[in-house]
Amino acid sequence: MRIASRADLTQGLEATQPTAGKDAPPGEGDERDERGEGDERDERDERARPTWRPGAVVAGRYRLERLLGEGGMGVIWAASHTLTGKPFALKFVKGGAVRGVVGMRLLREAKLASSVRHPNVVEVHDVEIEGGAPVMVMELLSGESLASRLRREPRLPLGEVASIFLPVISAVGTAHALGIVHRDLKPENIFLVDGSSERVKVLDFGIAKLTATSGQDAQTTGLTESGTRLGTPCYMSPEQTFGDRQIDHRTDNWSLGLILYECLSGVLPTRADNAGQVFKIIVTGAIPPLEKVAPDVPRELARVVGRLLSTDRQARLSDLSEVARALAPFAQGAAPSFGAPEPPALGISEPPRAPGGEAADGDVVDPLAATERLGAAARRDELRSTGRRLGLRAAAWKIGLAMALAAVIAGALALRGGPRPVGATTVPGPRSIPTALALYSAALKAAGDANEGKAVDGLRQAISVDDSFAEAHLRLAIYAPEPAEARDHYRRAEELSAALDPRDRALLAAVEPALGRDLADSARCAERLTALTARHPYDRDAELLALLARCALRSDVHTSVAAARRVIAIDPEYAQGWATLAQSLWQLGSFNDSAAALDRCLAISPTAASCYEIRSEHHSALGRCADVEEDLWLTRPTTSGRGRLIFRRLAWSSYAQGRSLDAVREAMRQSRVSLPHKERRFTALLDESNLNAIQGNFSQAEGQLRQARMYISADSRGHADVVRALIDVCLETDRRREAADIAKTCLDNYSACAGGSPDLLRVMLHAGLISRAEFQEKVAELLSPSSVQGAADPARSAVVQAYARWIEHPEEAAEAVPVLPMTALMSNQVGQEVQADVGAVFYLAGMPLHAIPTLRKAVTTCDMLGWPVRYVRSFWFLGQALEQMGEISGACEAYASVIDRWGNASPRSVTAEQARARMKAIACRPVE
Repeated sequence: MRIASRADLTQGLEATQPTAGKDAPPGEGDERDERGEGDERDERDERARPTWRPGAVVAGRYRLERLLGEGGMGVIWAASHTLTGKPFALKFVKGGAVRGVVGMRLLREAKLASSVRHPNVVEVHDVEIEGGAPVMVMELLSGESLASRLRREPRLPLGEVASIFLPVISAVGTAHALGIVHRDLKPENIFLVDGSSERVKVLDFGIAKLTATSGQDAQTTGLTESGTRLGTPCYMSPEQTFGDRQIDHRTDNWSLGLILYECLSGVLPTRADNAGQVFKIIVTGAIPPLEKVAPDVPRELARVVGRLLSTDRQARLSDLSEVARALAPFAQGAAPSFGAPEPPALGISEPPRAPGGEAADGDVVDPLAATERLGAAARRDELRSTGRRLGLRAAAWKIGLAMALAAVIAGALALRGGPRPVGATTVPGPRSIPTALALYSAALKAAGDANEGKAVDGLRQAISVDDSFAEAHLRLAIYAPEPAEARDHYRRAEELSAALDPRDRALLAAVEPALGRDLADSARCAERLTALTARHPYDRDAELLALLARCALRSDVHTSVAAARRVIAIDPEYAQGWATLAQSLWQLGSFNDSAAALDRCLAISPTAASCYEIRSEHHSALGRCADVEEDLWLTRPTTSGRGRLIFRRLAWSSYAQGRSLDAVREAMRQSRVSLPHKERRFTALLDESNLNAIQGNFSQAEGQLRQARMYISADSRGHADVVRALIDVCLETDRRREAADIAKTCLDNYSACAGGSPDLLRVMLHAGLISRAEFQEKVAELLSPSSVQGAADPARSAVVQAYARWIEHPEEAAEAVPVLPMTALMSNQVGQEVQADVGAVFYLAGMPLHAIPTLRKAVTTCDMLGWPVRYVRSFWFLGQALEQMGEISGACEAYASVIDRWGNASPRSVTAEQARARMKAIACRPVE
């Protein structure tokens, strides 16, 4: 019998993960910490962790020999009986997870596994209690998992697939006959035993479920049923992704179908960038038919796999014997070889995994990968045995890639005498590392194809390879989704500007007002780009003109449209030009022309994520939230560089569609996973406060906002966001003076408020902290040209803050209306949250005909979680405007929307009380 490596012996590790804490993936601890737990509990768990070591004796008769692996909740040791010397595998619950249902889960795993008496199920010999924690004693297996086999050879011969799956189907079918559903079938839990007549074992019944409906067994099912989503994301059934309580044997059938699909085709169709995208593929049935991916698979077998993967559980193949009959003709007599593979040939077919590239945690359910990860101890041994071979392969791959790229670049440079191709940027000369050049070139192509998220990813990777790559820093400054990242890379490009060619140095200077300053001046950026593109040869430079259209979007939408039209006139196949034109036309208010531009963009580049994202804005403005969600999902394969923004909007659209708060929170959590710890905590608290505010849980929202300020520095612009949210809550709960004190504190002590916050001055005016004369003087100072940089478009400037936000009286509204930029406000050049403020001003100024369409724009949105208090108050003002025009039924409906959300607010809602009074006055039907 072959001596198994420690990597092969990671049998039966618990695949389910803790929902929070230090063993969870990045971002997973947010929700627990938001509720005031966290570090103290982790310290208690650390003190309680058992300290197992080789030679220790467990339960008086099992001597530990070596650590085999460590998963999210389980630890497995090889051991031997102190009297007989017989080998066993001992599975422990991790030290910090002994309490409650986790320990119960291990006990139940032992019970269920031992109840399935089958040669292809791992044998459980005993369960011991050591130090108050359960220990499962299992047979010790030598071999490898199917996951390891697939890592070596992603597609298996049909005969091997049949030989592996027939015993698996027999074992799972036996469990089903006993009313047991495994619920976590995946390649990691199918073990290929080397040298045994029972070559295949099904492992890990740790999250299995009994389908009994009475008696003790039925009671134990509550350990995992209460809406908890357990299992490994890529292999989950559609009903598992929804946390469906009604799980039955067809869930396992789905997982088996997916594993069969993977083995027969070499493709895991649910693999994606993150768990949210995986769930989208699963629930929408976006798995291509096996016969299209692997046309050589026998038709009847492909049909059976397709039936196993039906998203409709009623239509899904229920009887595994049909699967066995389809596989039986292909089973081979000889056992498949599971020995060590031959060393791979040196080549440049794909970059190797560098040693250490795998995570150290065992069995972590990682949304970015579908396979288990080996424990640190096991991984180190594996690396020692393969490191030299991987090193040679890596060296050969790098040399081959460098030689190939050098030839390509040399050829490109030889042809450089001609004009610059429109819509593209010339790849820099060979002063950068070839790998970085390849990544940069691919990023430029992605940008031209309107895949900015993919471009951002490529540029970040290029810079990680060569931080002195000036051109990459400049482009990342242009395309980075966050202003802080853009400024950092702009400054780095400035430091390296001597390496730029004359054209890119001119571009660097032109975009400085937008990218090189803390307060962006988009109008000045547009002026500089206009001057640059007026000069030959830059007057036919599609990239520069597209950037001009983007900069002018914030200051002069007509210039933006004209520049975008020049881009597509130069290069009609430049998808980024069509995306920019669509955005410009949308802001101008030309909806049909914008939609036509998006259609053209997607015809040129079907994966143009930027165009799907713009289309999602169209759909949000129409209140078509399901379409918003679909658009955003379509961006996901190519927008990990913008993943934070995409997932945030997915969370908002989920809320707008009435999805569960758990689903909304999961999307929010996904939007935070890449953030640094403090920023992640800050953002998590803001997200939770918004959820609470829109539901009228004002006390909780306020507490979370105050706590959030602990996680940002004194000079962070986040203080202004928190302060405005706190003021909204205070005003809604009738605490005007407290709101004014918050505004004053921010103005006096934080730079985020000091430079441009006339709305905060208005709050102070209403509370009597400043006089009207002082208010007018300070507002005039804040709105002076020397104070308001980058605000040539008044609709996006402090003017709107000064004359739209927190207006309370008709006199104020009448004073504000002449100052507001009406043309911009009546188009799409401002967000719906601004429409909410402006609509209130119109109503208070006695202009209901202006107020009604503006407020309807505000309440017809899928993004209300971004501005919850203003959103709900918009219904109040809309109801009053409709009532003023005699539209009583519409007014009643608008008032009812306020009551639905804030009728039971804590503390009480001023707006809800006013809405309830108006409903009574105009004899609306009471809200149930």
